[in-house]
Amino acid sequence: MTLVHRIRGLQEYRNWKDRVKDHYGNKCCQCGNDKNLSTHHKPSLSYLLAKFNIKNTEDALNCVHIWDTSLGECLCELHHLKQHEPISTIRKIMRRRKLKNKQNNRKSLRNT
Repeated sequence: MTLVHRIRGLQEYRNWKDRVKDHYGNKCCQCGNDKNLSTHHKPSLSYLLAKFNIKNTEDALNCVHIWDTSLGECLCELHHLKQHEPISTIRKIMRRRKLKNKQNNRKSLRNT
């Protein structure tokens, strides 16, 4: 398990995520959507680990920058994907989701 994954498993990380979401009123800071929210470090958590020479979870717990809510964003699923994926990948994901939603809607109409 990578250090990033171990940090994300910490209670302090869950607390940080809650504080970031509260800061943004539990809405995406890009579009105001309140569904499928996630938090995002800006700059990335990996960058912060390298910049501050963090080697383990104890170092991470003692680094104020990781837990600084001003270095976090609350993002909906689409805007979080945009932070990590090329736009072509995002379009493919969104098309698949639309198709899946249509199929699920058809199934539910047949069952009523």
